[in-house]
Amino acid sequence: MKISELLSGTGGTALMPRATVSEMWEKAWSAAVIPQVATAVPAIIGENSIPFVDEVPRAQVLGEGEGTKGSNAKFGAKTFTVKTVRVGVPVTYEALESDPAGTVTKLKELLSRALAEQIDVAVIHGKQALDGTTLTGVESLVDTVTNSVEVGDPASTSEAVWTGHGLVTGAGFGFGPLIADPRLLGPLASVR
Repeated sequence: MKISELLSGTGGTALMPRATVSEMWEKAWSAAVIPQVATAVPAIIGENSIPFVDEVPRAQVLGEGEGTKGSNAKFGAKTFTVKTVRVGVPVTYEALESDPAGTVTKLKELLSRALAEQIDVAVIHGKQALDGTTLTGVESLVDTVTNSVEVGDPASTSEAVWTGHGLVTGAGFGFGPLIADPRLLGPLASVR
């Protein structure tokens, strides 16, 4: 089969079957941290906008005949553009067909992990997983942090996490999942 036939018409799906690509993305999506904690929203190619609440209205208890006080609500919108994430390694067509010693099957797993890592590294740090360079035109979670706590000495890890928790809840927000580097688990677990 000629390379032009492999890559023609279906965007290379003869080289990497669409079902395989779909399976790899499903694995990547379930392995990445960000999809686990973020709300999924439908997005189109191009610019998208998501509304958000910046200040939540507050209710009050009223006695008989008391007047209602006004409450504030602030709304905003976050604009984003869909980006493409790719990972590729050269594999011969013969290897794809024969899958010697299950290497292509293992490769699918490794490629899925690479995609998951890139999703997290881009969203959290605004960087390329491949070489650590900063992505241009991308606002990352790290860029949006206004209140932060540095986790320094392993003995103070628990205190730092709870101080950060206080900053979040003190600003009027709820505290849900904690996104942390796996290397934080050891120091946090060993705090006595």
